Amino acid sequence: MGNPLESRERAALLPIVSHPFTLGTVLYAIAVRLYGEREIHEMEPEALALEFQDDFGVEIPGINFSKIQAIITAVSTSQFYNDWVAFYAISATLSGAENPLDQSDPLLPAEMAWAIKEIGLADEKPHPWGPDVRRYVGVILDQDGFVKSPKGLEFADMPERYHGSDYRADRRQQEVATTEHAQVVTDYVQEQSALLLKQVAALPWTTQESLAATAQALMS
Repeated sequence: MGNPLESRERAALLPIVSHPFTLGTVLYAIAVRLYGEREIHEMEPEALALEFQDDFGVEIPGINFSKIQAIITAVSTSQFYNDWVAFYAISATLSGAENPLDQSDPLLPAEMAWAIKEIGLADEKPHPWGPDVRRYVGVILDQDGFVKSPKGLEFADMPERYHGSDYRADRRQQEVATTEHAQVVTDYVQEQSALLLKQVAALPWTTQESLAATAQALMS
């Protein structure tokens, strides 16, 4: 048992860590706060799960540990930036996928943009985007009707398209569709950002200054 302050802190955190829709950034921040950043990076996933279970006295949803591990992998290796399979799995996990290795359900551009935003909050030294991930994101954007990459996914290598005799008319239609699709991505990232700020504000150690810093980071 911790001291009374720790007990109250854990009581405040229990509904947060127990909810399957809690965002990965928030769960990662809780793990760092309770056990230390270096420590959780060195722990086996099962050991971290046991720490949570011991401290909170309940079984935490498995997806929540997957979100923490996704962020740990992204910030401690270059896989998220260089391996499209890892990029897919981490992005899918942060979007709440129970089976992120099932690639039969392609990522949505909005999910990719949000995963990049979340990882950016945790990763102080991001890696350059590798060609495999750039091509993968470009293919997904192309399949979704984009002719140019939206904000947050500017690094994508878009596939070359065949330009027929009606290129100008087709290009105009594609640009209109791209603008509409890009707005969907923007709206989703803004909605998730608002949810993240709400969840961060519920953490017992959050101050106005730290909340403002998080809001500023989300806008960059």
